[in-house]
Amino acid sequence: MHPSKQVFRSDSKKRVSTLQAAWVAPEMFETGIVRAHVYPLRPVSRKRWDALLTVSFPMPLEGSAGKPVVRRFGAVLNSSAEIISGLNRTVTLEPTRDDTTASPTVTFVERVELRPGDYTLTTVLADPKEPRPHATRVNLQVPEVPRGEMFLVEPILSRPSGPNLVIYGQDDPQATDDTVGGERSFEPLLVTQLPPGEDLVAFSQVCRLGRARKGEPDRVERVVRRAGGEAVGSLPAVPIALEGEDRVRCQSLVDVLPAQALRSGEYVYEALLDSAAGQDAARLRFSITDSPLELQE
Repeated sequence: MHPSKQVFRSDSKKRVSTLQAAWVAPEMFETGIVRAHVYPLRPVSRKRWDALLTVSFPMPLEGSAGKPVVRRFGAVLNSSAEIISGLNRTVTLEPTRDDTTASPTVTFVERVELRPGDYTLTTVLADPKEPRPHATRVNLQVPEVPRGEMFLVEPILSRPSGPNLVIYGQDDPQATDDTVGGERSFEPLLVTQLPPGEDLVAFSQVCRLGRARKGEPDRVERVVRRAGGEAVGSLPAVPIALEGEDRVRCQSLVDVLPAQALRSGEYVYEALLDSAAGQDAARLRFSITDSPLELQE
């Protein structure tokens, strides 16, 4: 047996084939370089969530010799065979003389509205100078919107972006340009680990769909525990004051957890609706390094 013909493909055609393979079988290109997730933020109706699609990756500037560094990435969010959202972007960083050893993280965030259900998010990242791309595929479940009771949305771990770059996709379909955030921009952390000396921000919402009921919780408590359950610090309870005039009303919770005040280890941030009443808690696990806890709002 022998081939009927041989084809010698150009480098560009080989690259196209490799990118196609990354979309079809991203597990073969999983390197941990690119990460992606979808976070439910708050309900907009009894059947839909306002959610945040997030893609994150580093862009090392070392070895660029002062020349622009380019990354191209795309993401597709689908439910079964239906494509719910898709994006395709090119990011170019032009290093200055002081930036040649920096390795900023680029985080792209875009708002999407989703129904409860199962989703798959596939993301591919490519360096035009490298032959192999990086890819990831994550399976996600958007929960049902609780009805008839007040509830907490699962917290999101974040930090001020600082030297990193946060890019906000346009909510307006008529707009053509994304928005680049500043040093205090909200940067969701897809890896829930933080180096020493950086503060964490836990962001969540307490919401209610429909009319208020008698005996509802009137405050939110927050506590930080070690992974084994031992409480190491807490914040003063926050009175609940839901905002808005629509059927869905929510209140934002933003807590700063100073990493420099925590010793190395695994932790759990909990938000609770009146713990004495036995209400369920919304939890966020994270790990950091360092020493005694002083929390601040």
